[in-house]
Amino acid sequence: MGILDFLFKKGDKNSSIAKERLQFVLTFDRLSINPALQEKIRDEIIQVIDKYMEIDKEAANVFVESNDSNISHLIVNIPLKRKR
Repeated sequence: MGILDFLFKKGDKNSSIAKERLQFVLTFDRLSINPALQEKIRDEIIQVIDKYMEIDKEAANVFVESNDSNISHLIVNIPLKRKR
């Protein structure tokens, strides 16, 4: 690998995003949660937090993460701007 290849790697970020999305889809599939319900869960979480805090809805990120013992966690990352 040349120095330019090292400095201008593009695949790492895209591949990690794709991996994260695939894990999310597979976990919800394993839990038998369809995409419509996934979106509804995300929207309702954002609505509840938006009642009390000014948030950046566009940057909100909701995903599922599984650990080695096959326990799934719903991870919610919503940038907070300020209290309402």
